[in-house]
Amino acid sequence: MKAGVGLRELARRIEKSPAYLVALERADESPGITEETLVAIAVELSLNPDVLMTLASKVPAEVKPKTPLEVELYRRVRQLPVDRQEALLDALKDAVTDVEADNQGKKGGKRDRR
Repeated sequence: MKAGVGLRELARRIEKSPAYLVALERADESPGITEETLVAIAVELSLNPDVLMTLASKVPAEVKPKTPLEVELYRRVRQLPVDRQEALLDALKDAVTDVEADNQGKKGGKRDRR
């Protein structure tokens, strides 16, 4: 937590009541929390919003699976050991970089002939 950020100040910054934050903290009958509120809290506390949402059992909208294929990919990746997940992530990053470079080449009228 950022030094000097108290409950009341955090509540003011994210435009919620201190009682709301206390209820979240205690996890007594959760008042419910939106993705936007979680992101605001994460930003104010210098936390990774994705990590905070995961801890709150929320899935960020941009990573929520939208198709059966995405759900199946997620299930398969979870079955892999961490070292294989990391290798797969590196391969996917490279593939995305290649696609982006191809798209830039097409926009500029240049095509890479392999």
